[in-house]
Amino acid sequence: MPTLPTLAVPIRSRRRQRGQFVQKLQHGAAGGVLLFKGLAILQHGPEGTELLIGILEVATSALLIVAMLRAARRLRHGHQTHPHAHGVDWIDIFIAAVLGVEAFERWHADGHIARPTILLALTMLMLGLQHRRIGARADRRRALQVTADGVSLPRRPFGRWSATWPEIAAIRTDARTAVVELRNRRSRSIDLTDTENAREIVEAFEEARRRFEASAPLVQAAPGGLVPEEAPDAKEA
Repeated sequence: MPTLPTLAVPIRSRRRQRGQFVQKLQHGAAGGVLLFKGLAILQHGPEGTELLIGILEVATSALLIVAMLRAARRLRHGHQTHPHAHGVDWIDIFIAAVLGVEAFERWHADGHIARPTILLALTMLMLGLQHRRIGARADRRRALQVTADGVSLPRRPFGRWSATWPEIAAIRTDARTAVVELRNRRSRSIDLTDTENAREIVEAFEEARRRFEASAPLVQAAPGGLVPEEAPDAKEA
């Protein structure tokens, strides 16, 4: 076969996005607690640093809660929330702000420097600011790849599953799944109902099918090659 370019399509799982959102819910709950603490401080007529802490607690926790509600609404309605949709992750940034205010309040109350909280805040801030880059790297790692030699899919939790054209028996798609079946009766599938870019994945599988069909004469002509239709019968015999 002539050299063909590699086609890479990220597999963006709604289930994975929901799991990531659930992990952030605990910080959202902490934001709710901080909101009530800030309101309680402001109700007692604070002054100076105490007033500043109250305002910061209310502002940062309110921003976090609003960002969490918007993200939950996007997930509920199936809107695309993949990493390239925004340059930064505001939820992570607001979580960092909430943690920073908590550390500041503790330092003001008893002079203790909450190093673990500060470190976590800095980590969340970095993750939020590097959201696009981290997301792009994750997309490459979780991408379906159709090369000149075969098909490659991500494997959980790490690594990749690959098959060359001579190893493949069939490539098919339906309304729910996209499947690569091998001659050894094993297969690898993608749940299209769980992906938010199912159309791109189906188009990539169609291209993979065209390349697979184009490779059949070359496989048959190669020394010791197998004709795709004859492989299952030969194995049964």
